[in-house]
Amino acid sequence: MISNPSLSEIYVTLSFDSQIAARLDHAEDDVRCLFPRSRNDGRRLAHRSQSGSVVRVQPGYFARASYWKGLNVRQRFAHVLRASAEQHPLSVFTGFAAAFILGLDLPRARLDYVRKRDRVPAHEHGDYIYVHGHRVSPLHETLFDCMVDMSFPEGLAFVDSAFRGYPGLGKEPLLEYFRRRETRSAGFRHAMGALALGDGSCPHPDLSYARGSIYEQGFTMPDFADGLPADFCWTREDGTILYANLVGRSDRYEHVAAPERASADRSGSSTTALRLTPDIIDDTVQLSRVLAQAGVPHRD
Repeated sequence: MISNPSLSEIYVTLSFDSQIAARLDHAEDDVRCLFPRSRNDGRRLAHRSQSGSVVRVQPGYFARASYWKGLNVRQRFAHVLRASAEQHPLSVFTGFAAAFILGLDLPRARLDYVRKRDRVPAHEHGDYIYVHGHRVSPLHETLFDCMVDMSFPEGLAFVDSAFRGYPGLGKEPLLEYFRRRETRSAGFRHAMGALALGDGSCPHPDLSYARGSIYEQGFTMPDFADGLPADFCWTREDGTILYANLVGRSDRYEHVAAPERASADRSGSSTTALRLTPDIIDDTVQLSRVLAQAGVPHRD
């Protein structure tokens, strides 16, 4: 037999619901997620998430479902990050969380987990800096930690954004720092290759990613077709110029506007250009076939 709840139990439930509603309101005002203050608090929030009115966005972090639905990927990541900063004010954000705070270009797929360290280790890459009120790992450490976890095209787009955003960033000191932390992993080789080729001249992460994908397949890195209605160009062995356009909108970098040249209307141009769509860039077999058929030169 199921007994009806007592008035005291109803009062406690209503009191907790009103508290949660107020705390959710406060979290939304602070542009962050809600985190439990105690284990009991956490169990009750988890129970509320089963009803669908509250969502557990990551372990230990909650938000009102209707509010969370209206946020994009970057906004959601920022909410979790701010909640983590309030919950652990002495922690240092590292990896992709640090890169996000530092304003570097990150693919949507990397905005899924806030990484931090609770204590500063006693070694050369264990310091931290303050950025927008947050403790974050320094730029050199952040670049290394992220790039060894990235593919070569991701790493090239990432380090290009660092050189664009931080004009004083020197390549040689960065290379030396990477060498001091050398590993035998494929990720380290990708990172060193991307760092060697990155220079910040590429104006958009999608273009950097495409150049990295082309280079990774064994073809020469395309130049930029400045002043022409095209994104890239190559000089073939016979001396003719081949142009290419990155056509179509990629959602890899959600927050970045489409490349200006790639979005321009070229219908009136007499320049014949190779069309590279995001699907072609992401399909290594198709990309290699398209480039080879167009006569893109291979690198040595």
